[in-house]
Amino acid sequence: MDKEIEEDNFDIRFLKIGSGNRVLFSFHGYGLDGFSWQPLDPVLSEVYTIYHIHLPFHQNSVLEINEHQHFAQVFQKFLELRNIHQHKIDLISFSLGSNYVLHLIENMPEKIGRVLMLAPDGFKKIDLRRLLNGTSIGRRIRSRFISKPGFFYTILKIAKALNFINKNVYEYYRTNIDKQEDRKNLMYRWAAVFHLKVNLNKVYTNIAKHKIDCNIIAGEKDTVIRLSEFRKLRNKPISVQTVNMGHMMMVPKLRPMLEDWIKSDPLLRNNE
Repeated sequence: MDKEIEEDNFDIRFLKIGSGNRVLFSFHGYGLDGFSWQPLDPVLSEVYTIYHIHLPFHQNSVLEINEHQHFAQVFQKFLELRNIHQHKIDLISFSLGSNYVLHLIENMPEKIGRVLMLAPDGFKKIDLRRLLNGTSIGRRIRSRFISKPGFFYTILKIAKALNFINKNVYEYYRTNIDKQEDRKNLMYRWAAVFHLKVNLNKVYTNIAKHKIDCNIIAGEKDTVIRLSEFRKLRNKPISVQTVNMGHMMMVPKLRPMLEDWIKSDPLLRNNE
C-alpha cells in the first residue's frame, strides 16, 4: 500500500492502482477500505490511475476530520504533493464515501471533471449523524453510548420509528456495536462525516456552474439507501440510473455499467 508521510497534521493513506492518463479518486463505504474496490478495478484501471482513499477511522487511517481540520484543504495538499493539481480529476464513491465527494464538489468544483456515486449516502438533510453531533444533547448521548450502549439502542428504535433510519440500517447497527471499539469507530466515523458540513444547494449550483458530469447509480432493491431518496433530484443537474441490485454495488455485476460510464466520456474515448 502506498501512502503519504505525515506532514503538518496531514496523513492520507491510499492504495494506488493502474497507470491510465486520467486520475480517479475513490471513496469507499462504511467499514470498508480501498481494497474493497478490487472487483471493479479491472474496468477502472484500464483508463485511470486510481487512488483508493482510506477514509478517516478506516484501515488504520490517522486522518482526523473535525471543526479544525477541513477535508478539502487536506485533499488539496495531497494533490499538490502528488503533483496532479494541474489536471481535472474524476471521483467515484460508494455509500458513506459519497459524503466526501459532495464535500469536494462544494469546495473545489473547478478541479473536478466527472463524478459517479454508487448507492450514495449524503442526500438526507436530517439524519442521525447530525442529531448526535450537532446538538449538545446529542453529543452527551454519543459519549454515553460508547461506555453504556443500552440507551443508544433506545435512540436507534426512536430513529427508526421517526424514519430517520430504516429497518435494515437499524438491524445493521444493532448487531455491529457489541464491542466498545466498534462503538467508538461508529461515532468517530459519523462525526467525521458531520464535520464535512455539506451544503447540498451549493453542491447543485457548483455542478451546474462548472459543468461537472455527475451521475448516480441507485439499487432498485436497496433497503439501506432507498431509491425514493433520489426522487428530489429530478430537477437537479445529476443523472440517476437504476440497476436491479441491492446496496452492495462493488461487485463484478456492475462492471458493464462502469464500462458504459467510461465510454460516455469523450475525453477517454479520444484516448483509446
